[in-house]
Amino acid sequence: MKGIAKNFNLEKSLERLKHNIEKKMKFPYHLKAQKITDANKITIYHEGKSAFEAMWQSITTAKKRVWVETYILDPDEVGRKTIDLLEGAALRGCEVVLLYDYVGSTHLSRQSLQPLYDAHAHVVCFHPLFGRFRNFSEWQWPLYRTHRKLLIIDDDVAFCGGMNISADYAGTLGNNRFRDTHCKIVGSAAVELQDVFLKSMKVASKELWVFLDASQRRYMEGLEEENKRKKVEIKTENEKGVSIQVLQSDVLNNKKQIQKALTYAISRSQRYCHITSPYFLPPKRLRNSLIHSAKRGVDITIITQGVCTTPIISEATQYISSYFIRHGIKIYRLNNQELHAKTLVTDDYYSTLGTFNFDHLSFKYLLEVNVAITDPDVAKVMEDRFQEDLKNCSLVTLETLDQRSWFTKLFHWLCYHFTIIVCR
Repeated sequence: MKGIAKNFNLEKSLERLKHNIEKKMKFPYHLKAQKITDANKITIYHEGKSAFEAMWQSITTAKKRVWVETYILDPDEVGRKTIDLLEGAALRGCEVVLLYDYVGSTHLSRQSLQPLYDAHAHVVCFHPLFGRFRNFSEWQWPLYRTHRKLLIIDDDVAFCGGMNISADYAGTLGNNRFRDTHCKIVGSAAVELQDVFLKSMKVASKELWVFLDASQRRYMEGLEEENKRKKVEIKTENEKGVSIQVLQSDVLNNKKQIQKALTYAISRSQRYCHITSPYFLPPKRLRNSLIHSAKRGVDITIITQGVCTTPIISEATQYISSYFIRHGIKIYRLNNQELHAKTLVTDDYYSTLGTFNFDHLSFKYLLEVNVAITDPDVAKVMEDRFQEDLKNCSLVTLETLDQRSWFTKLFHWLCYHFTIIVCR
């Protein structure tokens, strides 16, 4: 009997070890502090119209809470409709919280937000430039902003990606200005995104954070008890879901999960790594990972924006592009639309999307959030869109860059080093 018991325990240990190895292999970078969640359903939106229709529908049907975090909230037709829907949710009794960035939402006035105040929603502005400095350690200065775009609905629904609340990002519902990527997540990863939202709120308003955090803890305790009662059903559901890891960046609080995950994903890629980023001025770690992978024969292809909203960034990118091209990296510029998507897909299996740009601002200063998905079907959707975008791109070549005048080259050099100094 003892022998049988020992044998049984050994089998359980081996099975558990096999499960842990398989789970770790799903993600090229597994963070101890940030778990991998299963049983998720994810919908990818490459068009603003479908994304905003889905977000507005979710706000309309919300029963418990609606939390919104955005860098830009413009008081245009898309912004006004979103505010109206948030007001309606608050009047229905939902817990409505809006966190917007002061620098990103410069056109927003108190008058635009008055319906939310009247409906007793919580409205918080992230780091007003001329607000009272509570603590100098919080970096109350212009470069420390929230760049996250989150919409949390009730208990297990969340939206995340690059789309701000503005007609610029809403596709044909607005002016169709930007090509962007967003997603809807239903499942346990939505709970992880709730935690990211709370961390942003802790920086912006500790008073409101205390209230929301207590509410979230009560919800999590109730969820844990419910999961114990439904253990068999949850185990069955986990086998069918998509695995997602929520990654965040907040250098002030020593959170560099996105930076580490991207660096490791690029380094571990075997066949290809395709990246979409409107701003392409990668810091040293990302730069080295890209070059080393290209030297190993990995197809490293970058799509960046052809029409840039920040001219100095575009000029700086032209300076550094020749360095990457000489190391075998292909760089394309999107011509038919302004690019705002921030995505990565590698080896038909691993993909990420979110708010993180390949530049020094995202790397060092901005609050960012990405979701990493391990699923071949999702990777195919991302790769198909990447190939579709390539049809509307022009390749950057050394011949074109070499044809620049000496004055233009000097100007590009100055722009690059100016951005480095500003973000140092």
